[in-house]
Amino acid sequence: MNKILNGEIVQLLGMNHSELVLTTIFQSLFSSDSIEEIEGVSYLESPDSGISLVLSSTLRVKSIQLYSEDFGEYNEYKAKLPANLSFHMSQSTIYGLMGSPEQSGGGEKIPFLGQSLPWDKYYFSNASLHIQYASDLSKILLLTVEYCTPAKMGK
Repeated sequence: MNKILNGEIVQLLGMNHSELVLTTIFQSLFSSDSIEEIEGVSYLESPDSGISLVLSSTLRVKSIQLYSEDFGEYNEYKAKLPANLSFHMSQSTIYGLMGSPEQSGGGEKIPFLGQSLPWDKYYFSNASLHIQYASDLSKILLLTVEYCTPAKMGK
């Protein structure tokens, strides 16, 4: 947990909306700064760029979702991924690169919903990295980078 998760996109975590929209990275990925609210949660989405941001109640970036081309109606996020990952990496490749995750789950059949996707979660001193895989563990479908306070680490 002493490691820091690096990457240009990670710098957006904790940033408030008014600061965020002025950044070069935001301007290059988003065509609009319109906030969408779904069931009380605020989002900024750019399906064309393969990214969505989840905002806190104070409009700070609390998580960043980066999509592969195989996830829903999103294009693949083309910029560099955190932790030197690639969407084409398998779970076993990631374990070789990053070691065992702090948490894992998914992969079970849920009545009426079907198969849940397997996932792993790694904690860093500044963020967590949630990796959701294809059901055969051959590639990454979704990466979620989440702002974490020390109290949330490992929970």
